[in-house]
Amino acid sequence: MVLWLAVGSVVLFSIFLWKYPTFFRDARIGFINYKVRVGVDLIQLIKGNFTLVDQWEITSAKHKDRPCIVFEGKTLTFGQVESRINQFSHWALDSGFIKGDVIALFLPNCPDFFALWMGFAKVGVECAFLNNNIRGVSLLHGIKTCKARAVIVNHELAEFLQPIQSELCELLISSFTIGGDDSNSIKPETRSACAPPAIFRKNVTYLSPLYYIFTSGTTGLPKAAIMKHKKSMWVAYGYAALFRFTKEDRLYITLPMYHSAASTVGFGIMITTGCAVILRKKFSTTRFWQDVAEENVTVFQYVGELCRYLCNTPTSPFQQQHKLRLAFGNGLRPDVWDIFREKFNIPQIGEFYASTEGNVIFVNRHNVRHSVGFAPCVLPFLHCARIIRYNIETDQVYTDANGYCQEAAADEVGLLIGKMSARYPFDGYVGDKSITNKKILRNVFSGGDSWFNTGDLFKEDQYRNMYFIDRIGDTFRWKGENVATTEVAQAISSFQQVEEVNAYGVQIPGHDGRAGMVALVCRSSSALDLEALYDHICVRLPAYARPLFIRIQEIIETTGTFKHIKTILSREGFDPSKISSPLYFCDPSIGNYVRLDNILYEKIIRGQVKL
Repeated sequence: MVLWLAVGSVVLFSIFLWKYPTFFRDARIGFINYKVRVGVDLIQLIKGNFTLVDQWEITSAKHKDRPCIVFEGKTLTFGQVESRINQFSHWALDSGFIKGDVIALFLPNCPDFFALWMGFAKVGVECAFLNNNIRGVSLLHGIKTCKARAVIVNHELAEFLQPIQSELCELLISSFTIGGDDSNSIKPETRSACAPPAIFRKNVTYLSPLYYIFTSGTTGLPKAAIMKHKKSMWVAYGYAALFRFTKEDRLYITLPMYHSAASTVGFGIMITTGCAVILRKKFSTTRFWQDVAEENVTVFQYVGELCRYLCNTPTSPFQQQHKLRLAFGNGLRPDVWDIFREKFNIPQIGEFYASTEGNVIFVNRHNVRHSVGFAPCVLPFLHCARIIRYNIETDQVYTDANGYCQEAAADEVGLLIGKMSARYPFDGYVGDKSITNKKILRNVFSGGDSWFNTGDLFKEDQYRNMYFIDRIGDTFRWKGENVATTEVAQAISSFQQVEEVNAYGVQIPGHDGRAGMVALVCRSSSALDLEALYDHICVRLPAYARPLFIRIQEIIETTGTFKHIKTILSREGFDPSKISSPLYFCDPSIGNYVRLDNILYEKIIRGQVKL
């Protein structure tokens, strides 16, 4: 009898594995995910209001003599960074800032970026991370949106605050510099290096905001996504566990700290594991592999464009002389993936998918080519993500006779959504609630359910490995940055010779994402002053958001609800042999727009023109 039960069990389990061949994969990652999320909640029950600040204090005390941040040839230990953090905490208290106040940071990558937001968090002050490439209206909008009481700017960027200084004064928003010698310069070294009393963050819980990160969307100007302590801890613990980080790792970060990839993920991993961060002000193709080799880097973070840049640079004598075990990030294109891995001998590529404000995360822990991760086949309800059928041409989801959405089949491209719940929250954006509501789909599979709309097209294979296809809506991604087409259109619409603007992204062979392009309707038949338009754009938009191509039209087509039709224009691209209307290209060699003809088009397609 026992023998028959054993044989029966083996047969049943074999049938189960035949039907669900990914069982062990799903169970292993499911256990890690469960351990992280339950572990974070359990800490709250045991210790009460345990935040990322508390975790930092534990880690920094435990590893006070170990390297924490390596920057521009100088190594700072955890103890030294902790002292700097405490000095900024006391500066904030002495300057009259209290719990709930917001201070905007307008800084390049540097150790003080981390020290400032962690120092302020120690006394309950929240930070807003401003993209240091934005200027003018966008910069002022960011500061106002998060209701900042002050903005701190690196002395090298101080000049870019001058055009909006009068508006800041009217709004009673103070500005301070760091690293300079002017009267408004912060001098943290004059403050105490002792930790401020925990009473100053007494009412800060793990559900309180930690900082705000700006993300582009269909509303045009940047939106401030709320990053709470709880989510930041989930992310930090989760990535550290999934990619097996230890205190012996040395993590190389060249991504901007105002993005969640570097701050929430990269520095979060450092906070939770005690590993060292090798920080650079910005990415450099010429220094990259030398840094990796000389600094004994074991892991580095990437975005897809960074990997393509590296693949296109001349061979470096250091590119095989490394101790890397992992490169992890997002946006690595399939046509770059294999070249990148083989050329540089990367043992593991940890591609992942996530967004700052979203509730959907995929992680490719198993080196599956071209995949961003997976959703479990076994017990799929343990993951919030679904792919629903979507009509790209009409920008609408498919629904059944009852008005509910339909799940996409295997290998069918559809819209990725994430079910909202206490376990998978969408905390939304600061300010107008309608902006948050626009990202929520309701009554998707049943009455009353709510799902986060990622705005991204995905497909999955039979094993539920996930593959990113493209981004929909009024955004495009270029040079590793998300760009809102409405922000581009608004900036160009203020040019006096332009009557109407339709902005969109177009694909260029050999390049990640989509380059910016605009279709313009001019106010008169007189020749468009291209030089003046170029100067106008440069003042109002960061380099990555400036359109590379301009198309002149007599009329811009719209839908029945007066929305600009972008899909056809995007599909037509910038080929002068297919477009009869005038086309122009932003030539970086002369700093102006020039007529785009067939010869120039072929050079761009062949990669003979620097973009």
